[in-house]
Parts: sequence; C-alpha cells; structure tokens
Amino acid sequence: MVPVVQAQAKTYTLAAFGDSGEVSSLQARVIASAVKAGPYDALLLMGDNIYPRGEMEKLESVFNRPFAPLLKSKPQVWMVLGNHDIMIDNGVAQLKAFGLQRWSRETLGALELFRLDSNALGKEQMAWLEGALKSSKAKFKVLTMHHPVYSSGLHGNRSDLALKLEPLMKKYGVRVVMTGHDHNYERLEVGGVHYIVSGNSSSIRRVGRQAGTKSVARAGGFLKLTVSDKVLKVEQIDTSGATFDTLELK
Repeated sequence: MVPVVQAQAKTYTLAAFGDSGEVSSLQARVIASAVKAGPYDALLLMGDNIYPRGEMEKLESVFNRPFAPLLKSKPQVWMVLGNHDIMIDNGVAQLKAFGLQRWSRETLGALELFRLDSNALGKEQMAWLEGALKSSKAKFKVLTMHHPVYSSGLHGNRSDLALKLEPLMKKYGVRVVMTGHDHNYERLEVGGVHYIVSGNSSSIRRVGRQAGTKSVARAGGFLKLTVSDKVLKVEQIDTSGATFDTLELK
C-alpha cells in the first residue's frame, strides 16, 4: 500500500519596520538582522518612512538602497503614513510611489492586515474599516497604523484612538494592533487585544511601563510575523538576531 503524504500547509512571513526612515547605523543593523531572519513574503513600513518631512527625493537613500537586500526576493511592500510623512502634500507622493491607497486591506494566508492612516481617522475611513472588518473571513485580523493606542513611550496613550477603534475591534474580533511612532519596543494587552509598538528601526528612546505592559525594551529591532492556517507568531528580533519577545496566537 502506498503511504499517503500529507501536503504541508504554506507558511507566510512578513517583516515590519517602524520609524525606519532615517539613515543610521541602527537602521543598517536592523536591516542586516532582518536579512538573516528572511526571506519574506511581505514587508511593512509602519510610518515615518522618510525623515524629517517625507521628502520624496530621500526615498532612494532611506528605503531603496538600505532595504535592497530584503527586496531581492521581491516581497510585497506595504506601508502606512506617519506624522513625518504627511508634512508635504499629505503624503500623496509617497502613497503613489508605493502604489497604495491611504487605507486598504491586505491578505497574507490566514492573516488579513488592515492598513490605516492614523493621522486622521475620519468618518469615511472609519466607515470603510467597519465594512472591511465585517466582511473579513480571516482567522487573524490585524490593524496597522502609525500612532499607538497604548504606549509607555514618549507620546503615551491615545484615548481618542481607543474611543474610535476599541468598539470595532471587540465587535469584529481584531486580535493585534501594530504601530510605530514611539522609538522603542513594547507589547501590551488591553481588553484581550495585543497592542505592539515597534518604532525602533532607526533610532531609540526611553520607555516606561504601565498596567497592560507584557514586554518592553529600549532597543532597536523589527517585527517578524509567521502565519500558518492555525497559528500567528509575532516576534521582536533585535540587531543581534535574537528574539527577545514572542506572541503566539491560535
């Protein structure tokens, strides 16, 4: 009798970088660490992709050249706009360069990523988000935007974002929110939702703790997401290539 070989379910990977838009030794070390942990099906920039004012003439020096080793495998590239990215023409040219809308939904296996512009969460965007979440059949629903809802870093918590987003996240089963803005790493759990701040890809600042903090570090790094049909694993990987925090959801 010929044995039945079970087909292996495909696993997808994504690398996410927050506040990566400054050429620095830290940026170079973070990217080198990401290369060692790759390759990836997708890359995500979580805002402040071009410092200091979103000048498109700097895209070559802050993204195209330093990220070239990661782009060799031709991953999908997604981004959200940070506060520094919208200082010129509200970030329109940057969105055009990446071929993206201001907000959208992206699929990576069992994960659906909802890209938001947290610089202005107006009625149109919120209506779109509710419709997108309502229609999603994804096992893992993840929001990504630049500004954290909860953070123990320089900018702190944003009650206005919590007021707008938490009811929808609870209603439609969003499990993870990934952001940048504060130049540190922090993972919090509030109301059953995992909030990850990882704005530490080109510079770092001090960070504290609060009631929901599960892990925190003043260190450079990036996020690696590994998605299978049954498991979502989110790792924070530092410049040495070590994983210093892991979240696993089933």
